[in-house]
Amino acid sequence: MKRVNGILLLDKPEGMPSAALVSRIKRLAGGKKTGHAGTLDPFASGLMIILTGQATRLSRFFLHGGKTYDGVIRLGVETDTLDGTGTETARHPVPEVTTADLADLCREFTGEIRQQPPAYSALKQDGVPLYRLARRGKPVFKPPRTVRIHHLSVTRAAPPDVHIRVTCSGGTYIRTLAADMGRRLGCGAHLGALRRTASGPFHIADAATLEKITEMAEARLLEQALRPMTDALPHLPVIRTDQRTADRILTGRPLPPLPRPEPPVRPEPDGNMAAEFVQILGPDGRLLAVLSREKEEGAYKYSCVFNEVC
Repeated sequence: MKRVNGILLLDKPEGMPSAALVSRIKRLAGGKKTGHAGTLDPFASGLMIILTGQATRLSRFFLHGGKTYDGVIRLGVETDTLDGTGTETARHPVPEVTTADLADLCREFTGEIRQQPPAYSALKQDGVPLYRLARRGKPVFKPPRTVRIHHLSVTRAAPPDVHIRVTCSGGTYIRTLAADMGRRLGCGAHLGALRRTASGPFHIADAATLEKITEMAEARLLEQALRPMTDALPHLPVIRTDQRTADRILTGRPLPPLPRPEPPVRPEPDGNMAAEFVQILGPDGRLLAVLSREKEEGAYKYSCVFNEVC
């Protein structure tokens, strides 16, 4: 690959662990540094953002951005993993639910809500992933945390299956949402299927399948699938520089006075990244650096410098 710094939008297939997928892409990319901007559970499918080269340093700036999912809640059956891959722990009769009941339920779970992270998750307790402790039968506890559900609707109801669409803040567990909604209906539930359709500024419609990416790599065309790093940061204000300033920034020299930032192209609904960071573009429009704001107005310090062709 000639251009190794970029973003690859992948349509993850069901049944494949995210880590295995990243390793597969790394091999296809010739061993270039490869990372991601958010995993999916093995049973889930949909949009995964793969980062290559210096783009791996961008993940912290949009890893926790908003995401959209299509899911299937299966009423009446609870499992230890809160999804269909786990062991059944309880079974209850499914009550009759009307369209109005489901609409009320969606409204109840829209906005800021508290979630208990699932025991089978990659979150860590004393440095050990929770799922490892849970598999060993060890006690697992993570305190509830606040997440935000921006939009929640039922797209189809055919009990025991209820199809939902949800747009939420990063860090939201749709498995927990499904279980909590089932508990609220009095019959319990688990998440039967999940597909991520959007993450931050990216959409599944622009993603390629693993088969397509493999074909492109074998034809030495993988770099054509990479998107520029600036595509990941529409939520950050922009400062455009001349060539002289760009050269100073690329070599990490002290920052000169910089012009006032332009507002973000796409303000983020969650978080305050725009209040903390700005992106620096060179005269050719490529990403040079991300700077963090100092307390003093108009003062910045380096956060990341991208001194390779992006």
